[in-house]
Amino acid sequence: DKGHAADWFRVLYAISKAAGYRGMIEGQMRDIAAEGTRLSLEALESMHTLKTGAMIQASVYAGAVLGGGSPGEIERLGVYAQNIGLAFQVTDDILNVEGDPAILGKAVGTDKIHEKSTYPAVMGMDKSKAFAKKLVDNALQALDNFDIRTDPLRAIATYVIKRKR
Repeated sequence: DKGHAADWFRVLYAISKAAGYRGMIEGQMRDIAAEGTRLSLEALESMHTLKTGAMIQASVYAGAVLGGGSPGEIERLGVYAQNIGLAFQVTDDILNVEGDPAILGKAVGTDKIHEKSTYPAVMGMDKSKAFAKKLVDNALQALDNFDIRTDPLRAIATYVIKRKR
């Protein structure tokens, strides 16, 4: 049916945009270009919304649209995804400072070596941890009106902030 095909086109467009030169690619280019400079908090957030958040948002959007979500549900799930995407990146920055390389499976301290702007560098470690928690709380709040079918999303939100890798 036409509605179903239109949903697929909307999802394909969202994924293409998120992965493309105005999404993840732009975010990665901004990250590389910013090495050695100190970004403002706004610029850092914008970069990571593109770099990490875009694909997370596209994934959640795809599930919401193809799962038959109402416009309001799709919007609330978008708020969830935006917050989770940013919380993931803040946590990643924190782990690059104080994570265990054996658990992470990669070296720590590389952001400092490459003079990258990170949340701990811009905000400090304690404020970064509080910010990550606030983002996860915002994400969980966006799911308040959903039933148990969104429990996997709640579990992802909890994992994002408690992860060690």
